[in-house]
Amino acid sequence: MSVPIIELRAVGRRFDDTEALSSVDLQIFSGEFLAIVGPSGAGKSSLLNVLGLLDRPSSGVYLLDGQDVAEIPERQRDSLRGDTFGFVFQDSFVLPCESVMRNTALGLRIRGDDKATQATESAASLERLGIRRLGSKRAGELSGGERQRVAIARAIATSPRVLLADEPTGNLDSENSAAVVAYLRELSTGGTTVIVITHSHEVAAQADRTVVIRDGTITQTTDSDSAASLRDLATPPAVRPLTSSVPSGGAHRRRLLETLSDAVTSLAVAPRRSGLLLAAFVLSMGGLVAAVNIGATSSAQISQRLSAAALDEVVVLPEVSAIQSPHAELAHAAETISSLEATVGVGQRVELSGAGASTNRPLYGAPALQLDGPTIAVDASLLNLGGASVWPATALEQMDAEDGIVTAVLGADAAEELGVPIGRVGDQISVAGQEVTVVGHLRSAGRDPALSQAVLVSAADLVVPQDSTLKLVVRTLPGAPAVLSEVIPLALDTANPDSVRIETVADLRALQLGVDTDLALNLAVISGVVLVLTCLTTSVSILLSVSARTHEIALRRALGASRGQIQSLFVLEGATTGIIGGLCGVSVGLAATTLVCAMQGWTPQFVFATVWIGIAGGLLVGVVAALVPARRASRIEPAVALRAR
Repeated sequence: MSVPIIELRAVGRRFDDTEALSSVDLQIFSGEFLAIVGPSGAGKSSLLNVLGLLDRPSSGVYLLDGQDVAEIPERQRDSLRGDTFGFVFQDSFVLPCESVMRNTALGLRIRGDDKATQATESAASLERLGIRRLGSKRAGELSGGERQRVAIARAIATSPRVLLADEPTGNLDSENSAAVVAYLRELSTGGTTVIVITHSHEVAAQADRTVVIRDGTITQTTDSDSAASLRDLATPPAVRPLTSSVPSGGAHRRRLLETLSDAVTSLAVAPRRSGLLLAAFVLSMGGLVAAVNIGATSSAQISQRLSAAALDEVVVLPEVSAIQSPHAELAHAAETISSLEATVGVGQRVELSGAGASTNRPLYGAPALQLDGPTIAVDASLLNLGGASVWPATALEQMDAEDGIVTAVLGADAAEELGVPIGRVGDQISVAGQEVTVVGHLRSAGRDPALSQAVLVSAADLVVPQDSTLKLVVRTLPGAPAVLSEVIPLALDTANPDSVRIETVADLRALQLGVDTDLALNLAVISGVVLVLTCLTTSVSILLSVSARTHEIALRRALGASRGQIQSLFVLEGATTGIIGGLCGVSVGLAATTLVCAMQGWTPQFVFATVWIGIAGGLLVGVVAALVPARRASRIEPAVALRAR
């Protein structure tokens, strides 16, 4: 008498108040073809799940090669399941978007076999079933019979000692059913133990032995004529030590690489879902990179301007008595300052408060266009000192004409916003409720790029609104600002020099430092919010993917994947998406920085740490977003999921 490869002793399985199996005693021998039959709900699938290590018995003893499986740790059970058992289900559970060859090699990849072994064993299995020609075809394009052959090829590719088939012909026509049964019989003849659950009397008739189960109990066993002699004459199977199921270090590495390969493939075969996820990463990482680099560039531009101003510029804020008509007093103060040694020139600059510019188009019936940029009252001296270029040249003379006609020169951006074509003069606009005639356009803003966004109004004729800021910009010889900052207040008001305020570059640098700090804080907050939203979006998407791929996850578990491998699969999917999204986001962010700087006429300042921040941020968000879905996927019970519809 040979030793049974599988032996159940008084095995029971209870689900809450329902007893699926009760006191089952069963011996199964190497090379035997066993059919398990019975009505629906009799416990056939529960028995198959226990036999295949997909479920644990609630009571009794299950011996595999004489070893009590209850004593085997879970991870070793997973490896043992992948080494010992092959599974064929009523539904083939092929991965429809992957090739037939990759489907066949799934169990080998999970086990950590090398590429050569995968190719050889998969090809041999497909050849054995007569479908090697379909190896490069997508599994989703196959017929039902071909898919079931692929499922059998997948099951036997790992050279299992026991093949478990749950209604393998349930969805097939009679011709394909007969072919599948013939394959199973051939496997049994070759020494593989075949256990089939079936409702088909034709399938059961081909088995060496038929076990009838009702209400969770084996009620009848029927042997074929050769079954007894098979058990008596069969050579006892070589018992493989259960410790051999533990993979080597090389197998561990191959498992990880194959899991990574499967993660990349899963993303590639679902381009729509992957594309949406990547878009979220690109927007968040790209926005972060662009914000940091544009912030650094703008800060550098301000620093350059302050450095230039520190060499030859002083800004004076004098007190005037006629707030609304300050031109005369400002001109007198400018004349006084100009007489001081080391003064190159003085220009008026009045920053108008609450005085936006708008167009007047009553003849066209079109709504007025409003300017969001600054409106500044200036004189010709200010523009000349700043190196600004104006077209036509006569516009500067009109700005200082003092003829009662308020005139304006438009910066390029301001002209576009107001709908005034470059090169056209004579348009009427409204500033602070006053009619203003456009007499020129700013070709170059010189030292102050912000002037391109401004409407520059003639200071000589404008009635200045209350709360406007009156300034005199003093250009000096190089190195003279510090001395003139002390002399100017005394020159303008000997009795009360404190009434004259001087804006120094040191003051502006302190202001810049505060602005940079606030900007950095705002960027950090906004970036944090965006990253959290991206993380949540990605997590929800991966959760939906887990739900949609329940059968795939259960199949992987049946083929020997541990809970850790399932977790790794989804974490690697998240990490891969994050890295690719981070790389693309960095590229988009750098391109956006370059574009914005080109539009502003700035020299871009790239913070190269943002490259690593973008990639690392994408990786971190991808991994964190995948943790909860990965844990949920690893908790899917294959015995339940494979039966679900």
